[in-house]
Amino acid sequence: MDYKKRENFYTVKEVVEHNTSKDILKEEDRNYQFDFGGIPDMIRDYSGKISIISDYDVDGVCCSLILDMILVFLQKDFEVYVPRRETDGYGLSEKILDKVSGTLIITVDNGIVAFDAVKKAKEQGRSVIILDHHLPARDADGKIIYPEADHIIDLEADAGNADSDHYCGAGVAYKLLCEMIPDRTIQNHALAYAAIATIADVMPLRKDNRKIVKNGLEVLNQIDLLPPALKELLYKNYANNVTESDIGFKIAPTINAMGRLYNDGGQVCYQILKMQSNFTPWIEHMIAVNKQRQLITKEKTKIAKEIIDEMDHIPSCIVLYLERIPEGVVGLIAGKLTEEYGVPSIVLTDTVDSELMKGSGRNDLDNMNLKSILDDCSDLLVKYGGHEAAAGLSLKKTDLKAFQKAMEKAIEPYVRNHTTERYYDLEVEDLEDLPYYYKELRKYAPYGNGNPEPVFYIPNYSILPTPAGFYETFGAEEEHIRFSGYNGKAVGFYFTDKYKEEGEPKKIDMIGTIGEKIFYFHHKKQTFLQIQMEDFWKSENVIPKTHLAMKIKDMAENRER
Repeated sequence: MDYKKRENFYTVKEVVEHNTSKDILKEEDRNYQFDFGGIPDMIRDYSGKISIISDYDVDGVCCSLILDMILVFLQKDFEVYVPRRETDGYGLSEKILDKVSGTLIITVDNGIVAFDAVKKAKEQGRSVIILDHHLPARDADGKIIYPEADHIIDLEADAGNADSDHYCGAGVAYKLLCEMIPDRTIQNHALAYAAIATIADVMPLRKDNRKIVKNGLEVLNQIDLLPPALKELLYKNYANNVTESDIGFKIAPTINAMGRLYNDGGQVCYQILKMQSNFTPWIEHMIAVNKQRQLITKEKTKIAKEIIDEMDHIPSCIVLYLERIPEGVVGLIAGKLTEEYGVPSIVLTDTVDSELMKGSGRNDLDNMNLKSILDDCSDLLVKYGGHEAAAGLSLKKTDLKAFQKAMEKAIEPYVRNHTTERYYDLEVEDLEDLPYYYKELRKYAPYGNGNPEPVFYIPNYSILPTPAGFYETFGAEEEHIRFSGYNGKAVGFYFTDKYKEEGEPKKIDMIGTIGEKIFYFHHKKQTFLQIQMEDFWKSENVIPKTHLAMKIKDMAENRER
């Protein structure tokens, strides 16, 4: 297979230090400061009604919950307004100002580019605080321009407020709460939500973000320290011994699904998670909505692939219009298309305005910035924003074909020059070493953006028979597969067909990551190591490539001479 060893690494520590450029364990001991200026005093002293404006994604919901904790503790008169995805759109707007009654507006996870809305709020005699983490606007000379708010915190605009960086919105809200509220129980509740949002928003797990997630995971695994509704969410999601992976694949998607499928889903999710009792049916509803989201995404992705497969060729950028699908899943579909076809993808659908379409784009070409490409096509867009790997946009339906051609032309050189080589970090020469590697891996966890999980090449994995046979399949269409082997199991998502096409070999080579699976049998905790496969193929080696095996092979060859 076309996999290469990334560098001359021999230990997990070497891989991690190469990826992070330093010894990240030292970052955990530092007390990171955050200067909020006059914001804490302004909130404490404010006697009027306060309106919080957040966002409908995981970060926005977690921000809402954290600021709710602050204002409840201070016994303030307040409201939280989570924008409606379809009818409000993202962030503070003049339309939203007409819906809220607070004389102090606090935006969180938005606001840094809300120039018109902030100006209108000030003209109405309201005060405005902006707590954001998104990129600011710049003038023609590249100078940052700010809304006319009373106070602004956005480290992407001014990094001088803190000695860490790249917080998500909930991370900023958590630091504010810690400055204003000494209560350890409330701080732990906020920490749990800040950790969830930091992972969900794919923030770099460095400096204070790493500390927030690591300490947050400790709180999430002490069930008595959690808010009751969040505790129930973990229980219903079977998230025992919560890891960063559980947050990324179970908890965060469940919170996100509400805002993806329902116009007011973010608001409802915030209200559910702040409940102190009678929340079980609502938590079950959230989980059901997430399953519905998974089904819709799967069905619409299948339709999208059928359309693409009928094309004469795969374009350098897939720009696809799908009728009447939830706005909240277009980005998920685009991500799956990018993964499948290896090119940037944009999926568009209808909006409440019959003349417009709205969508999301995804890109995994490391030599291309999707936002910069959209800048070059901005004359065809009504509105857009984003970064290197993802973007949101809207355009007139009449401009779709012109936009498709413009994107293909702009991206084709990047696709042509993109390397498709794949890499791994370390080789497991002996499966007896799996427990050792797992122990080393946990020293440097949590993993994620900024600290990617080391990838292993594991040759000669012998598949052992179980009562179910040599393999187990699972999933709605039996599309996932699980193997049992010496010293650990292996799981592969969407690999059932590939395994059968390979002839159901009993020995395979694989590329993957090493983790631990936990389950309870008769209320007793059981654990085993599990390799999550990124790829596999039939092993061609009869003798495992261990040091001992190679030594025996050399001795045998010398005797023959």
